[in-house]
Amino acid sequence: DENVDDFLATNYINLGSLQMQRGKINDAIESLTHALTLRERIAGKYDATVMSVQGKLAMAYMQIKNYSEAFRLLKKSLKITENIFGIMSPEAARKQVVMGDCLACQNKNELAVKVLERAKKIIESDPENFDPTLMSACLFELTTGYQRLKDDRNTKLSLEELVHLFDKNSPPLNRGGLYADSLIRLAAIYDKQCLFKKARPLYEEALQIRERIYGNEHKLVAEVLMRLGTCQG
Repeated sequence: DENVDDFLATNYINLGSLQMQRGKINDAIESLTHALTLRERIAGKYDATVMSVQGKLAMAYMQIKNYSEAFRLLKKSLKITENIFGIMSPEAARKQVVMGDCLACQNKNELAVKVLERAKKIIESDPENFDPTLMSACLFELTTGYQRLKDDRNTKLSLEELVHLFDKNSPPLNRGGLYADSLIRLAAIYDKQCLFKKARPLYEEALQIRERIYGNEHKLVAEVLMRLGTCQG
């Protein structure tokens, strides 16, 4: 009976979400897998409710570092997303940012960068509905990908774009740990190029953020202090 299946699927989803919150990831995967089977039986394989469960299940697999299974689910979910919202939709871009992260976790850095570059183009394509939070996530993953590929030019350009994005959109963007990490990475590039007047203010801002988050005695604060101590100018 379809009503029974729908009731069971909803309860499996709620149970899976609760298990995720409690850190019982394997139990959550079992519950969400049941939910996905039921949703596909009710609505077919290309329905929004199926897409939603696929996304939750992919996140669960990423939690236990089963990135290949997570990517398989994300790829299926992306296909449904594109069918419903369009290939140039923010929803499709958001899915691809997660896929890029998933690929990076498998050290498939070239493929990760390609997926993330595609997501970035989608985000840029609609200036009226530009989402700075989504773009910041995309740029952060891109800088990591470029850095792993030893693409110094694009690493620098992406970090500069990311820092500029925060300067333009804070708030709503949260100047937290990831922003501090980006400042330090960009400052290190300037430092290496002997652009000390550009590097020092970035280190100093990163230091303030880390002191606020971690306190004065934390090793991440000490790291910035050491970098500042060796940065001339």
